[in-house]
Amino acid sequence: YAGSQWAQKALAADNFFARGYCYYNGLGTGLDFKTAMSCLVASSEQQGDEYGQYLLAEMLSGQGEDERAMFWFEKSGEQGFAWAQFMVGQ
Repeated sequence: YAGSQWAQKALAADNFFARGYCYYNGLGTGLDFKTAMSCLVASSEQQGDEYGQYLLAEMLSGQGEDERAMFWFEKSGEQGFAWAQFMVGQ
C-alpha cells in the first residue's frame, strides 16, 4: 500500500524521473515504455539526472539503439553513476 501511495504521488509530481520510473516499472500504472522514455528523456536533458540517464540508456539498449544508449551511459557515467561507468567500460 505504501508503494502504491508513493507511485501515485510520483505520477502527480512535476518530477520527470519519478514519473518515468513509475511507467518503466508499472508502478501505479501499467507498463508504458513510450511514456517512460518521454519522461526519462526530459529528466535526462532538462534535469541532468544521472539515474534517469542510465535508465534511458538501458531502454535504448534493449531496443537495439546501442549508439544512443552509449551516449546516455557516458553522460550518466560522467556524473559518477557506477553502473553507467561499468557499461561504458565493457
